Amino acid sequence: MSNWRSRLVAVVLYFLMLTGFSQSGDFYVSQHVPKDLDLDNINFDILTDHNGLLVIANRSGILQYDGSYWEFFPTPSASLSLAVDEENTIYVGCVGQFGKLDFSENTFRYVQLFEVDSARELFVQTLYNQNRVYFFGGENIHVFNTEDESLKTYKGDFVNLYKLGDHVFVNGLDTTFLFEGENLVHQGNEPDFAYTFTGENETFSSDLEGLLYKKKNEGWEPLPHNAMLAEMDINVSGAVAINDTLIACSTLTGGCLFLNVKDTSYLKTIDYHSGLPDNEIFAIHADDEDGVWVAHEFGLTRIAPLFPAHSYSHYPGLEGSLFSASWVDGTLWVSSSLGVYYFDRDTTFTEKVYYVTENASPDTQRKNGNKIPGANVIKVLKEEIQKVKGDGNKNKEEDVQERKGFLKSLFKKKKKALQDKSEQDAPSKMTAQTNDLSVEKPVAKPRDKTQKKKKNIGVIDKIKKAFETKPKYIRKTSKVPTAISYRFTKVENASGKFKELVKYQDKLLGASTSGVFEIAKGSSQLVIPEPVRTIRYLEKTDQLLVNTYNRVLKLYTLEDHIWVELDAMVLDDVILNTYEDTHGGLWLVGTSTVFQASLTGQGIQLVAAFEVANKIFDVMNVISRQDTLTFINYEGYFYLDKEKGKVIKNEELMNKLGPPQHHFQDQQGNVWVFNGKIWYRFTEDGAITSYDYLSLFKDLRFVSFDEQSGRYWLITKGNELLNYDVHNDAEIGEAYEMFLRSVTTQTRAVDHKELFTLDYDETNLSFELSRPEYAGFLNLEYQYRLEGLQPKWSTWSTNNVIDFSFLPPGSYKLHVRTRDSFGRLDEEEVISFKVNPPYWQQPWFYSLQFLFFGGLMVVSFRLNQSNRTNQLLSEGLTVLTIVLFIEFLQSVIGSSFAVKSSPIVDFAIDAFVALLIFPLERFLRIYLTGGRISIKNRKVIKKQVIQKELKD
Repeated sequence: MSNWRSRLVAVVLYFLMLTGFSQSGDFYVSQHVPKDLDLDNINFDILTDHNGLLVIANRSGILQYDGSYWEFFPTPSASLSLAVDEENTIYVGCVGQFGKLDFSENTFRYVQLFEVDSARELFVQTLYNQNRVYFFGGENIHVFNTEDESLKTYKGDFVNLYKLGDHVFVNGLDTTFLFEGENLVHQGNEPDFAYTFTGENETFSSDLEGLLYKKKNEGWEPLPHNAMLAEMDINVSGAVAINDTLIACSTLTGGCLFLNVKDTSYLKTIDYHSGLPDNEIFAIHADDEDGVWVAHEFGLTRIAPLFPAHSYSHYPGLEGSLFSASWVDGTLWVSSSLGVYYFDRDTTFTEKVYYVTENASPDTQRKNGNKIPGANVIKVLKEEIQKVKGDGNKNKEEDVQERKGFLKSLFKKKKKALQDKSEQDAPSKMTAQTNDLSVEKPVAKPRDKTQKKKKNIGVIDKIKKAFETKPKYIRKTSKVPTAISYRFTKVENASGKFKELVKYQDKLLGASTSGVFEIAKGSSQLVIPEPVRTIRYLEKTDQLLVNTYNRVLKLYTLEDHIWVELDAMVLDDVILNTYEDTHGGLWLVGTSTVFQASLTGQGIQLVAAFEVANKIFDVMNVISRQDTLTFINYEGYFYLDKEKGKVIKNEELMNKLGPPQHHFQDQQGNVWVFNGKIWYRFTEDGAITSYDYLSLFKDLRFVSFDEQSGRYWLITKGNELLNYDVHNDAEIGEAYEMFLRSVTTQTRAVDHKELFTLDYDETNLSFELSRPEYAGFLNLEYQYRLEGLQPKWSTWSTNNVIDFSFLPPGSYKLHVRTRDSFGRLDEEEVISFKVNPPYWQQPWFYSLQFLFFGGLMVVSFRLNQSNRTNQLLSEGLTVLTIVLFIEFLQSVIGSSFAVKSSPIVDFAIDAFVALLIFPLERFLRIYLTGGRISIKNRKVIKKQVIQKELKD
């Protein structure tokens, strides 16, 4: 088969393959850009650390992201590659240098490990393996030992390095090496892979040409997708495994591709038309929540291939604010503020030319439809030309294939140069014969032109004979699908704001501000030209109830394709909603009154009216649960007590479910209620079912169940149209645990990896918490309790920063817990720390004070017991000693009662302390001045003895 034909078949198969998967919608994507940071979006590498934080190598430095908060660490040059070790230390390869993120100089920052002489050395690869970090810079490989912090450099012509299991391989220009400790061991013909990646249990790889392989036993098996990717000219620049089956591939021109290893027909593309801002991908990474991160010129995009919701919002053609989505008769219909749209397949055809023989039967034409005219002649020509030319002049296709791909040719550059050199040095056979004089040169014989002419005549005769027997061909064309895409097509002539679509018999009706339209794919027809607020198909009577903006209720029926008005009624209240119960009873819900009506043969008749609390003009939903009429609005749940004839508030439901924050009624008659955490569905059989994972979407404004697929159509407040499988019980948001991200005081950052101690003047303390969650649905709340200061838990808050403005000296333990949208709690003791008291409250300082005051008291005693010549000095020292000692005691006791209060309370505490110390002050004054207790002095005793002897 010719090249163009095989290529056409590959294209057709490719687009036919997309047919079965485009209808399932696009993978859910979310955009993540650090808007508060003045940075560009040129990112080169992505990884997830052991805490679950996303780490990004940016042109300006290193970014860390937990799904909500960004943190930036600048680097001296562009960051190109990343690696993480067992201690959760991030290593960074930059332009002309490499380093790590570490705590240094009272802050967490980039610390340089090595700087090369030339900025041309780009460390585009950084790998970690068994206490060693490998920085690949092209010509050199630098290996950093994390245990002794030694550095060793290897020089050579290297292409790249890759990690396989616990081994690091290096591709040279003509061979492969293996790192064994600090030695490079030659490995010979090992596969020249560019990188490897792993799923849950399987290992995959990619060579330098972008071909993908799967590890099988001791060898490698190429993936069958390689041929298809080559035919489609899709160049894979990177790949990651979501699991053992699903692989995500990045490209430079086609966005992100998802391949199923076990199913070659599966190919999902996420590109610009699927929510990706740019088709050129710089880096790709898979996190632990089965999400795929791609870096592009406009930031980061997270793709969730396993998330149970698929998006339909990125298909072209859909415009306006969306109100409803319905799967009717095998077609998806969507109503919006700008009209009605249906989901349709758009196929692009190309004209294929083929030939059939003249007067051939249809079967023969079909059989020979792929034959080319003159094929037998060309075959003869090829055979005869090959005989004339021989096999010496081969096609250069092999050489082209050998040098296919820039990196592949670079890998074999040195090997090819050595081969050329050996061929140049070795003399040819003809040269040896010519230079050897002992060997007689062969004599050329004259050419026999007759023989050549005869040979050529034989070829011409065969060609002529082939043309004479050539059948006559007829040129025909046919259309072949070359592109199959999906889009939303607007229904023509459907104008106005369409809030709902209703199936009436075999017709699809749309209610808009312009009237009621009969909707079809080709066009629409206005059948009731009045602005319509709501319409309802009454199943019991097979009639249509139309509620207009003019406060007129009209009843219609369809007779011979003509809409006949049966009755009209004007009410004083504005009717916001209508409902038909299981017994055919009609209920008209106004702003503050619910009207009960009945349908007679030709019209509507009011039966009763009931007042309902509805202060905020809310649209009340109604459902008959086991013959009990239930009303739901923003103020709560109500039911109709038939015996009392009153609408009464249902306190039991209010206490059980909580107040409804959002509520609406789907097209099947069920009522959906969201209490701020969980969505509930009320059905007519009385059941109330909770949908935990549907609660990921807090802002739903429409839900419709598709019985054909067993899925739900959702419309969010953000105008997102989703197809959601609520029965998919995959755990969401449980991949990462909460951890302490940073601790800071008013002057510095604190290394919180171990127990830390703060000084008394560092009591303005901030704790930043984090629990990585990238889907953006869990809406985490935090609660904390500081053991040693706060006996009770704080109130729940979405703020992840805990601030303390004053912490008295002591030992503390900070307990924190989180709560997500599902009510799941995650509690743990985050950290323990101490606050040292000031030096004047330290034991050693108290000891010095006691020694000092004790010394003053001893001196005062001595002076008071001596003669009265130093009376002024002794009295002054006594007063000073008493005052200082009393002030010391008052400060010690007062600090024990220190509380943050008003000046009046502080004064009262000081007065109370003074009253306590007053008796002690009086005792010390009498004691020091009166000399009640004598202290014998040797000199005084000796003097008294001498005086006594003199008297005697």
